[in-house]
Amino acid sequence: MTPAFADEWRALSLARERVVYTTVAWLTTVLVPAWLLVDALLEREHLASFAALRAADVIAGGLALYLLPRARTLEGARALGAGKLFVTGAVIAPMLPLAVHGWAYACGFSLVLLGAGALLAWPMAWSALCFGAIVASTVVANAFVGRAHEAPDTVAVLFYLSTVGIVAAASVYVRRRLELRAFRAGFELAQKNRELGEALETLRETQARLGQSEKLAALGRLLAGLSHEINNPLNVIHNNLEPLRAGLDALGVTAEAGRGTPKVDEAWRRLDVDFVRKDCADALTTIGVATQRIQAIHRDLRQFIRGESPVSAVGDPLEGLAATVAMLRRGLPPAVRLRLEGPPLPPIAFQSGPLNQVFFNLVKNALDAVGSSGEVVVTASALPDSVRFAVADDGPGVPEPLRERIFEPFFTTKVGRGTGLGLAICHQIVQAHGGRLELDGAHAPGARFVVTLPR
Repeated sequence: MTPAFADEWRALSLARERVVYTTVAWLTTVLVPAWLLVDALLEREHLASFAALRAADVIAGGLALYLLPRARTLEGARALGAGKLFVTGAVIAPMLPLAVHGWAYACGFSLVLLGAGALLAWPMAWSALCFGAIVASTVVANAFVGRAHEAPDTVAVLFYLSTVGIVAAASVYVRRRLELRAFRAGFELAQKNRELGEALETLRETQARLGQSEKLAALGRLLAGLSHEINNPLNVIHNNLEPLRAGLDALGVTAEAGRGTPKVDEAWRRLDVDFVRKDCADALTTIGVATQRIQAIHRDLRQFIRGESPVSAVGDPLEGLAATVAMLRRGLPPAVRLRLEGPPLPPIAFQSGPLNQVFFNLVKNALDAVGSSGEVVVTASALPDSVRFAVADDGPGVPEPLRERIFEPFFTTKVGRGTGLGLAICHQIVQAHGGRLELDGAHAPGARFVVTLPR
């Protein structure tokens, strides 16, 4: 038995035997004084001394009833129970040689012994010690107190009490063995049930981890297959951006050289060529930033699939967050507002590509949640030992039953529109940085995701 279960066993045994000894104390404390009626009927001349003896027993019983609930050890509770039974026996013992009707008191004495033996659950050694002490007190009382009795009477009383003590001790022994066997069996069954419950919980956790590992392995195989197909068109777009920018600039220069004629000037104003040139340049810059971001993500995913770690750098992650917000702000519906709040952050070590992917996924999810009307607020703040980013929206929020599953791979609330990988990958990236990604359950209305990274 382990130490923890041994302590629990002793605590349960103490509670069980405390009830038994309290019952014995109550019975003897209440019933022994009731014998004053017998004293008044049979031994009037000794009524005062017998009443004093029974008062001593009541005091001992009250003390035992006070101390038993406060007993902190099994041995202490047993000592209190044995002491109360011994006092009861010692109270009756002097009455036997004094009483004219000694046989009646011997019979009552035997009932005390036999009744206690039927109730008590302590070990055999305690029973033998207690009953032996009571019989010894009878012998002492017979030798030093009161009237002389004939030898056969004395031998008969002692033999009778010894017999009753043996019967009581035997009943204690047999009952205790049976009771302890049942008690131990019940305790061991509860212990095994607890161990089985813990093993079942461990099995469930292991099963969940295996399922998640299998999903991530499937994700790795999927990304490995798509990596080459994504990289080729991405390179085509990225490699043609600069020639496209140069061609547009050349067209602009050629068109500007032809100005001065009414037709060209009219077409220039009608097509708003100045704005178009500036807007196309801005669009090409944004496309360039986006393709560089996709290439960085693609590179980091390849490193992840191969088991390599992306390179960390020390800097302000707010710069990547600001670029992400600027990129997603283009083309928003008129009724959607996207704000970024927060001062410059202290430099930390982070992997820019994966962390920017986290920012992109969280802000994009928030914009999807608000739909065609709403507000998304992105905040950054510095704490003594960490930096914190929060993305909050005023959309419908995440239903309570789904909150525990939102970071599971392939679980999505965007039925038909999502793969269920965005938040799972974000959670894994933030954990790889030694941080936490959490859903703020107290935020309302809408949802608020908080990223905390160590400094």
